[in-house]
Amino acid sequence: MTNSKNQRLRLMIMILSAPSDHTLRKCIRNSYMKLIPDRYRTYFRYYFLVGSSAADTGVTMETEKEEEMYGDLIRYPGNESYYELSTKVYWGFNYLLTASFRRRFEFNMLLKTDSDTFYEPGQNN
Repeated sequence: MTNSKNQRLRLMIMILSAPSDHTLRKCIRNSYMKLIPDRYRTYFRYYFLVGSSAADTGVTMETEKEEEMYGDLIRYPGNESYYELSTKVYWGFNYLLTASFRRRFEFNMLLKTDSDTFYEPGQNN
């Protein structure tokens, strides 16, 4: 399903991140996401997949501010926990592959990574 309004991407990057990982997400935005060569910037897109923090409303409020500021968070509706990890990953893949999301973006490859992993996007051309 290709729509002329879709942004055509080579790679969609889904980065798993905990609600309290504000500093890690900031580091990623200011480090390896800035390493993407300008000529390839239109071919890459990344999102942080972040669950809910039921225990800490301060973290939730800060995450909501971050979401408004950067627009690069996808909010997993379940609680953030180690035991929910496989469900969170499955939900994230499903979300990125749904028709409603793909109306905005078409991509050839999907990379799942974690917020504590360094990826150099320009090296896999």
